[in-house]
This record gives sequence, structure tokens and C-alpha cells, in this order.
Amino acid sequence: TTLHRATAVGRDARCRFPGCRVPADRCELDHIVNSPFTDPTSHGPTDISNCACLCRTHHALKTKKVWQVCTPDNGVTLAWKGPAEVAVTTVASGPVSPSQAA
Repeated sequence: TTLHRATAVGRDARCRFPGCRVPADRCELDHIVNSPFTDPTSHGPTDISNCACLCRTHHALKTKKVWQVCTPDNGVTLAWKGPAEVAVTTVASGPVSPSQAA
């Protein structure tokens, strides 16, 4: 929804992929745990705790499972795992605090 997107943009500030600087308002809203539309066997809720801003390039890498991501804390922290088991964590850096986003 428009509210989910606005909240995610405020929380994330930029693409949540490690090192990416694309502003969140130019990103796509991604389901951290796949939506039922992309994976009917394993899906998460469509709410702010399961959404993150990803630029088109990094959204495609996640969708193609080149990189995998999970969140231990409702979308504030993202734990990424990539090729060769590289592990990286990103934390939301926007002006909307996690408590405001919840």
C-alpha cells in the first residue's frame, strides 16, 4: 500500500543492500520473505516488518537468489548471505525510527 511504501522509505532512507546508495524513494518495495505471488509455498506477510527498499538491481539479485536475506527484528536489521557464504548485515538508517515504523 501507499502507507507501507512511505513508511519503508522513511525507515530505510536508501536501498538496503550492503553498500548501495540509491535513495529509498527510487527503490522498489520488496517482501523480505517472499509474497504469495512470487512463491506460493513460502510467504510472509505484506506489512512493514516484512518489507524493505531495494533498488532494481539488488531486488533482481535477491529474487534470483544470488543473495538471500532475512530479518531478526521486523525489518530494522537485514542479514544478507551471498555467494561464497559472504555474510553482511545492514541496519535501517532513515529518519523514521523503528518504533514509528512498527
